[in-house]
Amino acid sequence: MELRRNYTREDVNYIVDKLLNGKEDKRKKIEINRFEKEYIESVELSKSSAYISSIVLAFKHLKHFFSPAFNLGEIGEREVERFIANLKRTAPGGVYVYYRNLQAAFNRAKDWGYIRENPFEKVKLPKRQKNKPHFITEEQLKNICKIILGEN
Repeated sequence: MELRRNYTREDVNYIVDKLLNGKEDKRKKIEINRFEKEYIESVELSKSSAYISSIVLAFKHLKHFFSPAFNLGEIGEREVERFIANLKRTAPGGVYVYYRNLQAAFNRAKDWGYIRENPFEKVKLPKRQKNKPHFITEEQLKNICKIILGEN
């Protein structure tokens, strides 16, 4: 591993594990593009076509931000934070759905041994603000009834 200033959490974990245990990391390295194909193939039969489309769109944003050839194991907590911040600007309506879809996908990557921990689990999105329903007053209802009944 070359020397550089910025290391992902995965890099640090690898170095610590190597120093403490003297073992080589057995995780498989995989690019985002290839993992997307494997993940979609694994969920195609059990998920709806709308959900699959949502997964494809989430990966499209991920590949646009990082690059299709980016190694999945190099995505750490800080990279996910930057990715989510970018999504909030570029796709504010879909950020929660993309986050949820990618969190599920990265859980599968963890199960398959591609990553040690899911960086999406470390990043929490703020709660969505709920819009309060609008109500009409009793006086407004009476006026509406008068208009409907022609009592104006």
